Amino acid sequence: MAAHAREPPPETAARIADYMALDRRLLVGDIRRDRPDIILVEKAPTDWEAWARADPEIAELLKPYSEVVTMNNVLVLKRESDGPERTGRETGRPADMR
Repeated sequence: MAAHAREPPPETAARIADYMALDRRLLVGDIRRDRPDIILVEKAPTDWEAWARADPEIAELLKPYSEVVTMNNVLVLKRESDGPERTGRETGRPADMR
């Protein structure tokens, strides 16, 4: 039988909640600011896509993205083009990552 994790003390729980909120803010900021061409989303053991789409702000940011493939429990999302294609030189990424 698997052991169940105990609830952390309130101070620890508050610190964890702060880190989780910070991580969410960083994700939102990265997507909003950088508008990545590709987003990788882990589907297992935790379905981070479900978590992201349950958050109204993140779900809105993901609207321009469509599923390319799910492989090895990783969902690949690609941003739909909204203007001239960028090259690797302009984005700092390899040109084949457009």
